[in-house]
Amino acid sequence: MAVGRYARHTKPQMLKAIREKVLYATDLHEGAGGATLSFEGASPYWPLGASASNYVIGDLKVPLDRVRGTDAQIYVVFYQSNVPPGGGNVVLYIEYAVVGIGESVTKPRGHKTDIVYGVKGYPGTQWSHGFWIYASEMDGLENADIQMAVGRSGPDGADTAPADTRILKVVFRYTAYV
Repeated sequence: MAVGRYARHTKPQMLKAIREKVLYATDLHEGAGGATLSFEGASPYWPLGASASNYVIGDLKVPLDRVRGTDAQIYVVFYQSNVPPGGGNVVLYIEYAVVGIGESVTKPRGHKTDIVYGVKGYPGTQWSHGFWIYASEMDGLENADIQMAVGRSGPDGADTAPADTRILKVVFRYTAYV
């Protein structure tokens, strides 16, 4: 650390930390496939069936404290309504568009690759792998929103879980200045 007369010529180091913004089930909306917001006890969820491709949609403001030049990740928190012995596989996907002021809100969403998740042999909450949103997609956009669809590819041959996949929340993890 500079001292004395050299102190004025140094730039203070900004501290950084990992932060999360959460879209809970009540913050998401019905997409295609007829999913409806449901409750188990006091916990809201969106059931995505095994027999159809269906999804829920949400909108997230890119946080102003996000460090420019850093990538972010989106995680889906879900569970199976009924898990057969030995488990099964669920195929989840995310489509998103990062939209800034002055850009069309009908900008096409980019499809992120389907990811197969092995469902545990017992009911319980699981986190998906992180879907990356690259810094180059967010940097330079004023007041950017991330418009997203989170879905299940039920008819995909790799999706072998017979029960509903219940979406509890979507988590946006990013690097922030503190």
